[in-house]
Amino acid sequence: MKLFGISLNRHSIPFLFLACSPIAFLLLRESFTAFWPSVATRAITVFLELGFIALATLSIANLKQWNISRRYSALLIIWLLWAGLSTVLGEHPWAGIVRWFELLISFIFGLFIYLLIQQSPQYKNLILYGIISALLFSLICYIGLWFALEDPYSYKWVPSSPFFNNIRHYGYFVGTVLPLGYWLLESHEKDKRLFAILYLSLSWGLAFWLGGRGALLGIIVATIIYMIISTKNIKWVLLSILIGAILSQFFVVQSGSLNLFHLLAWFNPGNDIDLNQISANRLKIYQDSISYWWSNAPILGTGADAFRYIMPSITGISQPHSIIIQLIFSYGLIGLIIPLGLIILLSIRQSKLDNRENSLIFLCIISAAIHALTDGVLYHAFGLFIVLILLTLSIPSTKKETQPLLKTTLLLSVLALMTYIIFSAQVVNSKNDSASDNWIEWNAKYPLYFSPEHWMSGNDAATKDHLIELALTRSSAKCWFYSRHSDPIASKLKTYCK
Repeated sequence: MKLFGISLNRHSIPFLFLACSPIAFLLLRESFTAFWPSVATRAITVFLELGFIALATLSIANLKQWNISRRYSALLIIWLLWAGLSTVLGEHPWAGIVRWFELLISFIFGLFIYLLIQQSPQYKNLILYGIISALLFSLICYIGLWFALEDPYSYKWVPSSPFFNNIRHYGYFVGTVLPLGYWLLESHEKDKRLFAILYLSLSWGLAFWLGGRGALLGIIVATIIYMIISTKNIKWVLLSILIGAILSQFFVVQSGSLNLFHLLAWFNPGNDIDLNQISANRLKIYQDSISYWWSNAPILGTGADAFRYIMPSITGISQPHSIIIQLIFSYGLIGLIIPLGLIILLSIRQSKLDNRENSLIFLCIISAAIHALTDGVLYHAFGLFIVLILLTLSIPSTKKETQPLLKTTLLLSVLALMTYIIFSAQVVNSKNDSASDNWIEWNAKYPLYFSPEHWMSGNDAATKDHLIELALTRSSAKCWFYSRHSDPIASKLKTYCK
C-alpha cells in the first residue's frame, strides 16, 4: 500500500506522520475553540510530537547505538535539568511545569527525528515539502477568507486571523520557512525552479503584507547569506522580492500594523517617532524585564513561563518578545549561556561543512533566530515546533556513538503525556459554563491551566469574587479578572492593570 507514492511500512509511517503534522496543527487548532489561546495550543504540538515518538519507537528500538554527539546532548540535558530546577523553585511551578515538559518533549522529538533521518535520509525532502505545503495551504485559506468577506479592507485581521490568535504568529511561520524557497531554487529541474520562484514570490508577498519588522530582518539576513553563497540565483531572488512587493499591494487593509509600506508614514515631516516606538515598545519591555530578573532571581531565574504571572505585569504582556530576555528571565545566566553557545557552535560547524543542502535548510534557523531576538518565535508552540523540525534536518549526521537511552526517554514521554492529559482536561473544562465546587478547588490546587471566566457567568457576586481571588494568583489575566470584582480597590486595580 502506498500514500503519496511512498510505501507504507514501519520506517515510512513516522515520516509521513511528521510531514502531515504542520497542516494537522493548523486544522486541529482551528477545529477546537478551547485550544485557541496561545498557551493551550501547546497541547496540540505536544500530542503531535508524542504521536511521532510513539510511531518512531519501534525503529529507534532496533538501533544498537545512537549516532549523536555526547557533548551536545550532555549540554542539552544539563540545560533541561537547570530549567527544571528553576521552575520547581519558582513561584508558579504548576504552570511552569507545563512549559518545561513541552521543552522536554521537544528535545526527545528532535532527537528521534535526527536518529531516524540518519538511517533514512531519503525522507528529508518529504518533511520539507510537508512544511512548504502547510504555508501554501494557510495562504489559500487567507485568500479564500479575503474574497469571502464583504469588507476585507476593514476586517480586524490582527486579532481575528485564521489558525492563530494573533496574525503576528503567522508572521513567525512565514519568516521561518520562506528560506526553504532557496533550497527549492537550487534544483536543476525547470519545473522545480519555477515552483521555487512562485513559492518565494508568494512568501515575500506575505512577509510584506504581514508587516512584521522582526520577520523581515530575519528574512533579509538569510537572503543576503544565500545570495553570497549562490550568486547565480540572485536575479531570481530579486525577481521574487519584486513580485511579492507588488502582490502585497493588491491586499491593502485598514490596519496600520499590516503591510510594511505603512511604515513609510514614520518618515513624514513632523512625526516625532523615537526608537522605542519604532521597536513597538520593546526597549522598555527589555529594560523592565532585566530589572525585575536582577532584583528577584538573578541566579536561577524565575522559572519556566513565570513572566506571564509576575506582579505587577510588564506592560500587560505574557512574554518579553525576545529569546535572549526570555531565557535569562526564566533560567538566569546559565539558562541563557548554554543554548546561546549551542547555536553558535552549530553555526560555526555549518560554515565549515560542505553539505550545501543542510546549509540551505539552516538559513531557516538563521532567519528564525534573528526574528526571535525581537519577538516570541520560540515562545509560541507552533513556531517552536517548526523551528525544531528544521533544526534537526539541518544538523549534519555524525559517526559518534552513545549508549541508547530509550527506556528513559519513553518514561519521560509517559510523564509528559499524563501532564498534558490533565492540562488539556483543565483547558476544556475552563470553557464550560459551570463546574462543580470540587473541580474548581482541585483545579485551583493544581493549576496547570486556570482560567475561570466562563464559570463566573450566572453566579452570585460572592462566588464571582471567590473565583476572581483564585485567578489573581493562578492566571495571567489579572487585570481582566480584578476589573470584574464586585468591589475593586482602586490601588489594587491600578497595580493589576499597570
